[in-house]
Amino acid sequence: PNHPTASARLFASLTPDLLILSGGNNLSPSSFNAVHSDAPRPDDDLAEERDLTESTLLDLAERNGTTVLGVCRGAQLLAARHGARLSHDPGHAGSLHSVHRIAQPTVPDREVAWSNWPRQFTVASHHQWVLPTISAFPADLRPLAAAHDSTVEAFTDSSARIVGVMWHPEREQSPTQPGRTALRRLLERPRDTTRRLS
Repeated sequence: PNHPTASARLFASLTPDLLILSGGNNLSPSSFNAVHSDAPRPDDDLAEERDLTESTLLDLAERNGTTVLGVCRGAQLLAARHGARLSHDPGHAGSLHSVHRIAQPTVPDREVAWSNWPRQFTVASHHQWVLPTISAFPADLRPLAAAHDSTVEAFTDSSARIVGVMWHPEREQSPTQPGRTALRRLLERPRDTTRRLS
C-alpha cells in the first residue's frame, strides 16, 4: 500500500535483499523538483502518496545496504533524488528503440548487473518522461546506456548498489535479454551491509 509508515514497518519485518520500484504513475512535479522547467507540467496520473512511500523505502534501503532496481518510473525517482530533471518526450512511449551501452571504468564490473550487456540492443519503452542526456546527468550517478538522442536509459551509482532502467525487463521475451539478465544478477548478489550513498 502507498502508506509510508505501514511500508516502513513491512520493510523492517522482511529485511529484503532487493527493493524493486516499478513503473506506473507520473512523478509529481513537486517531488525533488523532478520536472524540467521548460516541460509541460504533468497534471494527471499523479500519486504523491506513492512518491512519499517509495522515498521512505529508498531511505531504508540506503541505511540497510539493500540493492535497489528502479524500472521506468522507479528509475525516474532514483535519478530525481540525485537532482535529475525530467523532460517530456512522447516519442519514447510505446516504441521499440535502440540503446547503446556506455562503458563505466569507475564502477566495479565484477558480477555487476550489466556486465554481459551487448554494445547495442533494442528495448521497449512505455514512458513519456525521459531522463537527462549524458552530459546533463547528475555527477554522482553513472550512465550505463543511452538512446539515440543521448537521453540516459540505464544508470547506476559509484557503488553499483542501485540500478535504474527506463525499459521494462518483465516485458522481454528471452531470459538472456539485458533487463532480465540484470534482474537475475541483482537477485543473486549478496547484501552489502555498508552504507553506500550520501
